[in-house]
Amino acid sequence: MTGMETAKRRAEPAPRSPAAQENRSVPPVPPTRAPYEVTLVRLALWPLARWAAKRALLGRYLDRNDPARGRVTRDQMDRVLRQTWQAYDALAPGAQVGRLKTRGNRQNVLLGVFSLAVWRALLAEGIDQPYATELVTDLAWKIYEKWVVLPRLAARCAHRDPQQQMNLMLRMFLRFPFSRPGYDWQARPGDGAFALDIYRCPVRDYLRSQGEEEFMRNSWCTLDFALAQVMTKGGRYQRPHTLTAGDRVCDMKWFASADLAGSPRRTAETATAAGAESTLR
Repeated sequence: MTGMETAKRRAEPAPRSPAAQENRSVPPVPPTRAPYEVTLVRLALWPLARWAAKRALLGRYLDRNDPARGRVTRDQMDRVLRQTWQAYDALAPGAQVGRLKTRGNRQNVLLGVFSLAVWRALLAEGIDQPYATELVTDLAWKIYEKWVVLPRLAARCAHRDPQQQMNLMLRMFLRFPFSRPGYDWQARPGDGAFALDIYRCPVRDYLRSQGEEEFMRNSWCTLDFALAQVMTKGGRYQRPHTLTAGDRVCDMKWFASADLAGSPRRTAETATAAGAESTLR
């Protein structure tokens, strides 16, 4: 071997081991909060789901058109809940909630996973899709209704005017869990109402990816009508368009009084709604 060949061989890098080559070719996996929050939401929902199921599922007809099939028994309810958690554990990793930047956004998507898991568990019991959607919505409402209790108490302590109470609650909700950047929204003035346009919804994005956008339109998207009623006495909600119907926006209006819905009168509270956008930027 000549001196030149020896120098060339010394200059060549040492061969890398297969393990080292593999580590070089595979980029490091970025850290994710998904496992922690998937478990946290599961633990929080476990008692709530059972509580809500007892009130929304137990004793309901298995088929509204065929009473001979009987009603949901406790054993059937327990089986639905077991299947729900099995489906939740299987579906949650695919939701990729670690990519969402805020805790509220991640929480809402995991609630979407939970609702889809309940729905599929009910379908596995032989319940038809429209009725299963109704049962899931009733169960979700039991939880959703409790969620507003503390914000409503705070709003009533802060304001006497019902529209200002509703405006304050909605501003709270836009901070958590319906915050940017997962949600893309714009608050705007309305006729004596809190007006809100939503252009992107991460729950809708997830359920759409699962091919279940119609399920969301007939379940999640119906809850706000009843929510307005419990936020303030006489509250009313309008939404002519919705993302899950293929529209480009969910254009919402929240009225503290049914008398104000559709009224051309613009009150001082409208200015509060108009200012919410700049306040929450």
